[in-house]
Amino acid sequence: MKRVMYLVVAALVGTVVVAPSVAAQGEQAQEWVQNAQNRVDEARQYMETPEGQAALADARASVEQALQDLQGAVQEKKQEVTSKMERTALVKSGGPGVDSLGALAAPAAALLVGGAVLGYAVLRRR
Repeated sequence: MKRVMYLVVAALVGTVVVAPSVAAQGEQAQEWVQNAQNRVDEARQYMETPEGQAALADARASVEQALQDLQGAVQEKKQEVTSKMERTALVKSGGPGVDSLGALAAPAAALLVGGAVLGYAVLRRR
């Protein structure tokens, strides 16, 4: 019973200590919401003025210009990738072209070394 009383008293003290700060935070949150609403109203009023409409038109023009610039950059990159793909031509079978020596040299060397190791292992066992 004593422990329960201590627990109840601790809960009561905690409530007394925490409750004012929670109430203050609630008032502060309401103030923030009101300030945000006021700023939204001011922005709406500004957008209805001729200056706001002019600013909106300027923003639209700059966005359209940026979009055109981006489309041009994408087109250039696409052409670059296409030309790079044409340079690394593949034969009809889908493998690398014969003109690229490095593409054939590495697998051939691996086969030779692997065959030599296997051959050495077989000869050593005899």
